[in-house]
Amino acid sequence: MNPTSSTFAARLDAAAAWCGQARAAAPRDFAVQHLSGLVALRSGRAGEAVQFLTAARRLQPRAPSTLMCLGLAWNALGRPADAEAMLREAARLAPGAHDIQSNLGAVLVTRNRIEEAVACFRRAVELKPDYAAGWSGLGSALLLAGRAGEAIGPHTRALELDPKHPKARFNRAQAHLACHRVAEALMDFDAQLAFDPDHLEARSQRLFLLNYLDTESRAA
Repeated sequence: MNPTSSTFAARLDAAAAWCGQARAAAPRDFAVQHLSGLVALRSGRAGEAVQFLTAARRLQPRAPSTLMCLGLAWNALGRPADAEAMLREAARLAPGAHDIQSNLGAVLVTRNRIEEAVACFRRAVELKPDYAAGWSGLGSALLLAGRAGEAIGPHTRALELDPKHPKARFNRAQAHLACHRVAEALMDFDAQLAFDPDHLEARSQRLFLLNYLDTESRAA
């Protein structure tokens, strides 16, 4: 574990300990239950997150942020139908929340309802045009929908907003490949590997393309 992730984990552990003390002192405090769920979710303990967030929901049934986090926790537990239900309720209560729309889009992708996901991601970037994750999600959903040509633009916009976005460059390379734009795909794979040398899929696809180009040149 690198020092940054170690520090983050230590902070989460400290936050979890504080939440435990706060729950003992005020078990019916909405903010404490919500924060406990959020910390558990960020720590990868989705089951605990559901427990705390459900308690928070009982205290404030119409809190969109709690419903969104509860949806994320259900999704992490492999229950996308429950996740969708929570996120749709959150979106109904907070129709202007870009992050809810984006998370709903991600859940719909897991349920193979790609065109609905595209609509959610479009709504997310309409609500917040400088939302890099929303643009990347839109590009990925368009690619899954078989609309690779349309996917390139959203991934490009994501990279303009966040040049180090962890997914947008690799996914744009995939869109280039689907459009038979080999040179552009190679450039994106090279850039991805410069940023993340351990990205095995980018490395393997880059090598495949180089071998393909070498074979083509020998055959010409």
